[in-house]
Formats: sequence, structure tokens, C-alpha cells
Amino acid sequence: DGDETVDLFIDSLWNKLPDISSLEDSVISDLNNIQINGDYSEDLILTPIDSLPFLNSCSNFRPFGEGENVDNPIHLKLPNLPKPFIDIKFFSLPSEPQYEQCYFGMASPMFYSNVSRVVQLSKNGAHKRTLLLDIDVSFDYEPGDSCSLVLPNDSQLVDRLLARLRVTHVADMPLKRSCLVASGKGEHVLSHIPEVTTLRYILLHCVDFASTPFKKAFYRMLAQHTSKIEEKNHLLNISSRQGTEEYNTLRDQQLTLDDLLSMFPSCVPPMERLLECLPVLLPRPYSIVSTPLQQKDSISIAFNIIDIPAAQNRRARKGVATGWMEKHLDSFSHASFPAKLSIFLRSQNTFRLPPLSSSHSSVPLIMIGPGTGVAPFVGFLGHMGALKAQNPELVFGESYLLFGCRDENSYIFKEELDSFVKDGTLSQLFVCFSRQKTDDGFKYVQDILRFHEGKFAKLILEEKALVYICGDAKNMAKDVNETLVDIIRHETGSREASARSVVIKMRQDKQIKEDVWT
Repeated sequence: DGDETVDLFIDSLWNKLPDISSLEDSVISDLNNIQINGDYSEDLILTPIDSLPFLNSCSNFRPFGEGENVDNPIHLKLPNLPKPFIDIKFFSLPSEPQYEQCYFGMASPMFYSNVSRVVQLSKNGAHKRTLLLDIDVSFDYEPGDSCSLVLPNDSQLVDRLLARLRVTHVADMPLKRSCLVASGKGEHVLSHIPEVTTLRYILLHCVDFASTPFKKAFYRMLAQHTSKIEEKNHLLNISSRQGTEEYNTLRDQQLTLDDLLSMFPSCVPPMERLLECLPVLLPRPYSIVSTPLQQKDSISIAFNIIDIPAAQNRRARKGVATGWMEKHLDSFSHASFPAKLSIFLRSQNTFRLPPLSSSHSSVPLIMIGPGTGVAPFVGFLGHMGALKAQNPELVFGESYLLFGCRDENSYIFKEELDSFVKDGTLSQLFVCFSRQKTDDGFKYVQDILRFHEGKFAKLILEEKALVYICGDAKNMAKDVNETLVDIIRHETGSREASARSVVIKMRQDKQIKEDVWT
């Protein structure tokens, strides 16, 4: 029986050979005309055309579903399939192009700066590792300013994506991208991608595939390039109105593109379609810790190393920017080839100290900054101390700092803050620990505000104290603002709506100043 089956298969194969030999001459011609430059292995030369979906324009070949609507056998309410607008052509150039992006909010040119010092601020055993970097700069700054670092995606993750998308062998081949005329889109939609570049450069420097939630249209596009029907229908369901619950679950899992492709092994989207959906890789902002009175030609920044643990559907990974910096800590001090940071000053004119050499210097300051949110206030206090050293007759208003962290191991800048209290620069320091018991029982900075609401209400309402808030916008800043509303409501006996109006006006009048992030 087995031999008969084999014979039937061979007979059937021979019957199909005439069909194979009659492939269109244009496809054969295109394949024969591909130019291979450089010393490439035979693996590249023998790569089948169906593993190069980005070369669609070179032949009549189309990957599964390209140019067609995926069947919708279960009648889902699907979003519209994004209209293609990017075209990519590969060709040979002597080297990878150089490219400098222009970002919104730049208050200085881009500088490629050396790191002169690295200090670990947190103690061993802290929940998060907190580092301080001293960075050489050539721009002028003031306390309260912030800078942005332009850092690439993780190179190992990029390598894994290139392999998964079957484009490793052309990852460093120069290409020219353009906008399809029929799409109706202008070149501005591609401004974050150099016109002449490489796939590796794009994934390293231009697009964000690790930290931004994917939209439903992205899942719809992935379904278009998935060969197994079960996976295709699963992706369609996620992108549909009926699949909103699963979509929200996946969004909350903080998945990267690599994680998603691992979930759907038969999905191999062309690079063009991916680039149409992936957002720009944005600079990462950091508050400046230092004062130019003490560090004229350098700035200091503080940050936590972000560790994202493995979870359902998700590999463990580092934060994009902090992971890169941690990986290159040793390279910053390399004698011959130190790693450099791409940095620029961010434009903002509100999160600043009042003029300290005028009558405004007597205005009280209330500074609220848990975790690394304390960074700009260290700069404020250092600046005030330096001014006082220059002019001992200078008088400042009272200053209060509310700082919170998990425990003693996470208590950063402790020596500096204690010193500011000792020399009188800081009138009073309040500290709370969210994961460690204390005598006063405070866990969060808003607990301190509530306990001393009479004191802070008088400072805010009568003495017009400036309130500075720095840190997490989603939780801390929101809770602090609600606490301010409660304090004003309690102290004035007003309704919540009236108290909220007072806080809104304070923000409009710049009495409340915020430097927050998500």
C-alpha cells in the first residue's frame, strides 16, 4: 500500500511539471537580473522569493492576502484596512547614511555629549536602581529646565525582529523610501525616516515598537499577512468591535512587536506595512538636577532603570532609554571610544524659580516630588544655596519639600537634602515611605499635605506660595491635585466645585507649576 501511495504521488508530480515550467517569463527575468554586491553567502543567493515580502514591486508575486480583503467568515465589525502609502526600493551605496532628526520642543541644537560621571543613587536592595549621570553640554540652562535624550531601540531586539521578519540578509543594504503617489499622503508622514537608509537603521532609530500600545488597525493589518486561518481569525477578532475586551487586555500587557509576532507565528508582514503603522521613536525627557552656578559646562540627570518583567505573552525587557544607558555604563568611560549621548535642551519657561534677586524672592515655595521627581528641586535648592553664598544678605521665603519613596534603600539625594536643611536653604523636609512603616504613618506625599492642611492652606491662600509638582502624572500628580481641592474646601468651607475652581485658577495664574510625565 505504501509503495502504491508513493507511485501515485510521483505520477501526480510529473503531471504538474509542465505547469511549473510555464512560469511567467517576467518573474524569471526579474530573478535573474537581481544584482548581488559584496561578499554574500550562498544562503542569500538561494533565498526563495516568498521570504522577501518587501520586494513585491520587483515581480508579480504577492504574499498571502496582499491587495485583497481578508475573508470575514464570522461577520465581525472590523476597522478599515489602512491604505498603503510607503514604497521601499533597495540599491547599493558605499555606506549607511547619516541623519539628524528635528524634534518638536527643541530649545537647542542636538549635541553628542560625553558622560563625565556615573553615580548610583539608590542603595543595594532598592526596588529600582536609580542612577545619576553628569553630561557635558554646550547649552545654557536654568534650574527647572529639562533635556531630552535621543536613544535607539535595543540592538538585540532589533536583530530578533529582523530575523523574525526574514530580512536579516538585507538589513544593512541601503534602500530608498518614498511615499506612494496614489496614497494621497505627503512626504511629511515619513519625515522621521531618512530618504536613504537601511532597515536596521529604521528599526534602531526611527520607529517605536516597544513602548506604545498598538491600535486596532494594526491588528487588522497583521491579519492581512497571516497564513494560518486560526491565527488570522484571532487577529481579526482582536481588531473588531466584538474583540474589544481582548484588545484592551493585550494593550495593558505592554507588548512589543516581537511579543505579538511570537503569538502569531504565521504572521509575516512586509516592512512597508509595518512602517506605516509604527509610531515615531520619540526622545525621552529628563529633569535637570544641577544648577549652572555649580556646573556651567555640564548637567546632571537622575533616572530609574526600568525593568519590565516577563508576563503572559510578554518577554522580559528593559526600558528603551534607561536600558540603553545601563548597557553602556562602562562604555561612557572608555578612553579611546567613549559612548556618547544625543541630547538637546527642551523648551519651557514655566517650571522655574521666581526671580530670587527681587521682591519675589520672599515668596514661599512648596515643592512636591516623590522618587526621581525630586530631581529639579535638588537643582532649585542648589541654586538658592549658591546665590546665598555669593550674596549672604539675600533673603528667601520659606521653602518646603515633600519627598516620598518606597523605603530607606530608595531614599535618593538624602545627604544633599539634609545639608540644605542644615544650612537653612530648605525650611522643612517631609519624607514618607510607601513600603516601610514610619512613626508618623505617612505613606504618600498627599498624606503629608492632608495632615498639615492648615499650614499649607495658609501658605497657598494667604501667602500665595508657589506650588511645584514633579513626577508621575497618572497617579501622584492627579492625587496631589485632588488633595489640594480637599484642603481648600475644608479650610474655606466652600463647595467642591468652588474649591476646584480655585485650583484651576491657581494653575492658570502659574501659582501651581507642573513637570509631570506618564
